[in-house]
Amino acid sequence: MKTMLEKYDTLDEDSKNELIRHAISTGNENLQSRLLMLRQSKTGTSLAKLTKELIKLADSYKVPELKFDEQASKRRFNYQAWIMKLQPILAMFSQTASVLPNDKVVPFSHPHATGNWALYLLISS
Repeated sequence: MKTMLEKYDTLDEDSKNELIRHAISTGNENLQSRLLMLRQSKTGTSLAKLTKELIKLADSYKVPELKFDEQASKRRFNYQAWIMKLQPILAMFSQTASVLPNDKVVPFSHPHATGNWALYLLISS
C-alpha cells in the first residue's frame, strides 16, 4: 500500500477508485484520510488558482528577484530582503503557511503537495 500511495499520481482513475474502495471496505481510516488528502491535493484547478494568487500577490508586494552576487554579504542581504517580502504572502494561504512560520524554512511533509508545486512555480517565475 505504501508504494501505491507514493505513486498515487501515476495511477489511472480506475486504480485510484479501487484504492478508495479498498480503504472503505477494510475500515482503514488512516488510509481513507490519506487517499482523500491525495485526491484533494491533486486537483489542477486549485494548483492553478493558488499559483495565480501567489504570483499576483508577489507582483503587488513588489517581491524582488532573487539575484546571485559574488559577495557573500550581498547574497545574504538579497536573500533576507527577498524572504522578508515573500513570508507574508505565503502566510496568507493554508497550503503554503507552514513553509516559513518564523525565520526558519520548513520543508513540506509531502513533496507532491499543491502548496509545494505552487511555491516552486512562484520561485521559478
